[in-house]
Amino acid sequence: RTATQLPGRPAHEAYGRVELGWDAERPLPLGDAAARLWPGRWWFDANIIADNFLDTANTQLVPRRDLFGTGVTLEPITRLKVTFEARNLTDDQTRDALDFPLPGRSFYGTVSWGF
Repeated sequence: RTATQLPGRPAHEAYGRVELGWDAERPLPLGDAAARLWPGRWWFDANIIADNFLDTANTQLVPRRDLFGTGVTLEPITRLKVTFEARNLTDDQTRDALDFPLPGRSFYGTVSWGF
C-alpha cells in the first residue's frame, strides 16, 4: 500500500537565486564605462516544484512546475530604486496548489523611494 501525499504540499521543492551587485566601490569588471554605471544589482532565480495533489485521495494532480525569473534594480539617485523584473520566463502554463491558474510570462516594473 502506498501512502497518500498531503494535499497542496509537493514532495520536493527547490529554490535558488544568483545575484550580482555593483556600485562605485565595487564596479563591474568592464573598464571605465562600468565605473560610471548607477549602483544596482542583477539576479536570476529558479523555483522547481514537484507534482502535488489537490485532494486527500490524491486524484487531482498538479504537475511539476519549473519557474524561472530575472530582474535588475538600479539606483539612479540616493534612495530612489527602479526595478524591472520578468517572471515565469519559460511561460509555463500551470496551476498553483489550490488549482488557480498562474500567470504566464509576466513583466513588472517598480519605482520605490527609501528613507
